[in-house]
Amino acid sequence: AVVLPIRGTAKQLAGVLVAGVNPRRPLDQSYRAFLDLVTGQIAAVLSSARGSERERAHHEVLANLERQLAVEVAGARTLQSISTRLISEATQESLFEQLLDAALELMGADSASIQMHEPDQESLTLIGWRNMHPDSVAFWHRVSLRSATSCSHALRDHARVVIPDIE
Repeated sequence: AVVLPIRGTAKQLAGVLVAGVNPRRPLDQSYRAFLDLVTGQIAAVLSSARGSERERAHHEVLANLERQLAVEVAGARTLQSISTRLISEATQESLFEQLLDAALELMGADSASIQMHEPDQESLTLIGWRNMHPDSVAFWHRVSLRSATSCSHALRDHARVVIPDIE
C-alpha cells in the first residue's frame, strides 16, 4: 500500500489517499506518475466541492438577507399606510383602534393593549385592547405604578421592557 498526500489550494494538505498497489506490477516511475494523476484529480474534485459548498453557503446567506429585506420593506409599507390612515382619524378612540391594529400587524402579535398614564402619576389605565381575555382586561384595567408588572416597570424606569414569548 502507498499513502499519498492530496494537496489543495496553496499546496496545503487536503487529505491523504491510501491505495493498495498491484503486487504483480513494480512501483516504478510510471506507476507513481499514475498515482500522482489520481491524487491530482481527487484534489480538483475536493476543491470544486468546497467551492460549491462555499457558493451554496453564500447563496443561502443572500437568500436570508433577501427574505429579511422583504419583511422590512413590507413593514415600511405598512408603517406608511398606517401613517396615512392615522393622519385622517378624527377621534382619539379611532386613533387608538388604528394603533392597536397596527401593533398587531407589525409585531405579528396575538393581542395588544394601550394604557394611559393617569395625571395623578400613580397608575396606568387600560384604554384600548385587542384579543384579550375578559379576565385579563379586568386585571389590566388599572395598574398601580408600585405593582410588579412589566407596564409599571417600563413607566417607572422610563425604559422598554421586553417579555420573551411565553405560552
